[in-house]
Amino acid sequence: MATPLALLKKLAEASEGCSLDVVSPDDVVALRSALGTSEKTSADIWTAASADGVSLESVVGTLNVAMSGNPSSPGALAAAAAYTAMLASPGCPAFSLFTSLGFGAALRVLKAACARVGNGGSNDDGVNGEDGSAVASTPASSDGVDLVRCIMVDLAVFFDAFPLRDMPDVLKTVIECLTEVGRCRLTQ
Repeated sequence: MATPLALLKKLAEASEGCSLDVVSPDDVVALRSALGTSEKTSADIWTAASADGVSLESVVGTLNVAMSGNPSSPGALAAAAAYTAMLASPGCPAFSLFTSLGFGAALRVLKAACARVGNGGSNDDGVNGEDGSAVASTPASSDGVDLVRCIMVDLAVFFDAFPLRDMPDVLKTVIECLTEVGRCRLTQ
């Protein structure tokens, strides 16, 4: 499990061809915990990242690749959870982190995860893993329900701070996604 600053550095340094599991569920838990502690702690992390030359554009690019490759994969779900945790953090440099592509990818991952959870934890073809194998259990949860909940909480916090009224295309995508998510049962 990496510290938040180490994770941001790792994401900024990853190449465009990064693996889908660039972020682990443990990394997401640590990131959410550190960024959500207080506005000062969050601001300190963003300041340290900037001082260390971490390119937030590169961080978002890496997460976008991880989310877009296979939105149904556990790695994509962890990347989406990391992305929304960053967007929801107090003092977040939202204008450096928010991109329509990245945000749309996170919503697609959320939608795919909800469909999988609603399907009893499997993809449409009845298997859990990208290659047909069973998905390994993670500390966050074996089927991603905990990460889905984290994403939902972080989206609510983000929407409070960053209204999308001037972005009708993004807002439409959000409404469509949340309609799908509302149909899912996240009671496990």
